[in-house]
Amino acid sequence: MVASAPPRIAAWPLAIPGERRIEVLSTDGTLLDGRLAVPERASRVVVIAHPHPLYGGSMDDPVVRALARVASERGAATLRFDFRGVGSSEGRHRGGDPEIGDLLGAVGVAARALPGATVSLAGYSFGSWVALQAARASMVSESRAPIDRVAMLAPALGLFAYDELPRHAGARRFDGAVAIVAGDRDGLSDPVRARVLAARIGASIAVLHGEDHFFSRTRRRVAELLAPFLLGARARIDEGDFA
Repeated sequence: MVASAPPRIAAWPLAIPGERRIEVLSTDGTLLDGRLAVPERASRVVVIAHPHPLYGGSMDDPVVRALARVASERGAATLRFDFRGVGSSEGRHRGGDPEIGDLLGAVGVAARALPGATVSLAGYSFGSWVALQAARASMVSESRAPIDRVAMLAPALGLFAYDELPRHAGARRFDGAVAIVAGDRDGLSDPVRARVLAARIGASIAVLHGEDHFFSRTRRRVAELLAPFLLGARARIDEGDFA
């Protein structure tokens, strides 16, 4: 059973400061709609993957916006985009594997927009599975993307197998830093299973007391606490910081 849409608790601005519209070409040629912001002197790009397209997920999700806004405020370039079949993006949802190509296409756009920059991936819910799989697939690409870390928020452990490698030829375990943030009241991300996953893949983890799948009360704070990890200042997250 998939959780219902998050409650509307506040109006969000239409754009992150400095964002511009950009086209993202997926690895299979599908054209996607994205938003890119490149602050002056940025040396890292945070690429953000949104929740499940069939349940209202889009780049305008409040958690996605919070991640982009906080990262941009701290000097990182940011790219958020709509998966295939969402908003103005072409195509239709294809179950997950083609969406890995969508994210890899976004990483390519980010790398070209800021040559030499290191890339962080942040994925929320369905997007967290896509982010981890894209990072694994990037390990064997001919022009390996400079992805060095993945942050996974509210991983949808009840829907996707996070410890299975993607179907890309030669895909292997991601050797960069991985962090997991989950709520202890999340019906799609049981904290016990989240801790088991963290141990299996060598990720640091923080479980937030009283939070559900939507981080409705703490999304800005979660984004701020994740920022040092996403921006490369820390290799792990400390659960005590999220208490």
